[in-house]
Amino acid sequence: YDTNVPEVPIPASLTRKQALRLASITPQQLVAWEKLGYFPTKDSYDQRDLVMMRNLRTLRAAGVPYERMARFLE
Repeated sequence: YDTNVPEVPIPASLTRKQALRLASITPQQLVAWEKLGYFPTKDSYDQRDLVMMRNLRTLRAAGVPYERMARFLE
């Protein structure tokens, strides 16, 4: 593991495909979150959206139910 590798800056606006890749989530996960109202359906996302996607992914990986995830978003 090389700690001297420079970080790659994240663009201010991300395509849906870029956001999915950077958040390490599947298209199906994002569609489910959109249906639950966690995200509006859109074609581009910002860094705040990316952080939220990563947080939701972490919560789901930890087994947090969707009902409790909703409280996190309030």
